[in-house]
Amino acid sequence: MKNLRLIPMLLAIFILVGCGSFEASNKSRSRTFKYDFASQSAAQLIPSSDKLDASCSSKTDYDACLFQKNPVAQSKAALPASPTAQTLDPLQVYGVRLTGLDDSGSLSNGTVKVETLKGALLTGQTLSQSVGQSSSQNFRLTRLKASADSTQQFNQLMIYYWLNRSVEYLSVRTNYLPALNQNIRVIVDDELAGWSPRTKSIHLKRSSTNPMAWSADLAVHFFGLANLHFASQGAIDFPSSAKHRSCGLKNAGCCTQAIGCARAIASGVGDYFVGMMFPDKPSVGETWANKPEGLTHCGMNRDLNAAAGRKAQAVFEGCTAAMKGDAIALGTIYASIWWEIRKTATKVSPDAGALEIDTLFMNHLDDLDGSDDFKTAFSKIRALDNRIFQGRHISIIETEFRNRGL
Repeated sequence: MKNLRLIPMLLAIFILVGCGSFEASNKSRSRTFKYDFASQSAAQLIPSSDKLDASCSSKTDYDACLFQKNPVAQSKAALPASPTAQTLDPLQVYGVRLTGLDDSGSLSNGTVKVETLKGALLTGQTLSQSVGQSSSQNFRLTRLKASADSTQQFNQLMIYYWLNRSVEYLSVRTNYLPALNQNIRVIVDDELAGWSPRTKSIHLKRSSTNPMAWSADLAVHFFGLANLHFASQGAIDFPSSAKHRSCGLKNAGCCTQAIGCARAIASGVGDYFVGMMFPDKPSVGETWANKPEGLTHCGMNRDLNAAAGRKAQAVFEGCTAAMKGDAIALGTIYASIWWEIRKTATKVSPDAGALEIDTLFMNHLDDLDGSDDFKTAFSKIRALDNRIFQGRHISIIETEFRNRGL
């Protein structure tokens, strides 16, 4: 057993910290197993049953009416300081079907279990009699409102849908999802935010005016950290002291060199997960920042398209002296490198490019550990591309790392 400090949430504001232990597993993992989901829509980013529908709340076609990604990204405008039904209800029109549920009667399956600090509120008759049976019973859930959610039922639905959509889509798309069947608890109304490897749990911060559970992107970001943890069998959780330093309130929160560090890679992994799930809006935290452009860090936007031209050295020096080498800022570099590789591969091969890069990305998580930086990660990516794709993407990978001064 090894002592373990929890991974910071790797966003701009909050850190989830503590101590615990983790024992690496020797269980082998398959990279070729095809997951067999009952739903034919599992391989689709957005199933045909799920759509924006202004009449969602008055129809029985859907199990729930949610936000698409988050309300600010959906409306492309900031919310009022205290959003009301007048503001939120017109945005709560993404009609969805809930899939992947186990037989517990709660919003859970083998991969995620969504609940509140008081436990799972959508349980028993509330859920099992509402989903998958008569249309009149389904209609009960469509009426849950974000603007009147004192029991966190809407927030649970929002987060379950988007995390389960990530599970179903990415499992089938890349044939490998490290967090599959890992029983991750997701708390939608916590006092802190982040991913905790010690307790295998994702925590979303509550707020009376802007709960983090309205932001599917933040939940997906943390889910990316969870996948990195399981893929590396916890090795990513032990940052090299030579490549990290403490800064601000974060232990090992800054990299010591412009070539990055494991914490920056982890933050970038979370952001790339957001890109895979929301490719038309590959940015993080629009609603949490209450800005259509999303979160910025050290004055730099975390949108992956906006970060395309940034050099690693400039980002390393872009924060204050005390925060030089901030892992979040450098993490955007890592995610945007992958994003540009993905875009270039798609231009070369429209049918297979993005799929192959997503597959390469997911598989490279296995090879990462706490001593990695961008250059060591590059070597591992290049070797992996040789093994999986016979080196088909090496040229564009090398070009993109070189474009960032690496």
